[in-house]
Amino acid sequence: MVFLTGGIGIAVYLGLPIFFGATIFAIASALLLAFLTLRERDDMDTIIGLIWAVGMAR
Repeated sequence: MVFLTGGIGIAVYLGLPIFFGATIFAIASALLLAFLTLRERDDMDTIIGLIWAVGMAR
């Protein structure tokens, strides 16, 4: 859910449809997660926690 709210906020700010913004942001987040797990080989929970914390930060 953290990934979708960022995309919705960006879409509203730019005047784009919210579903478009949420979809693009979710895909970009999934690609980032895949890249980090393939490159670093760290614990998956740590990487997800870091992305969640950055998404929730104000």
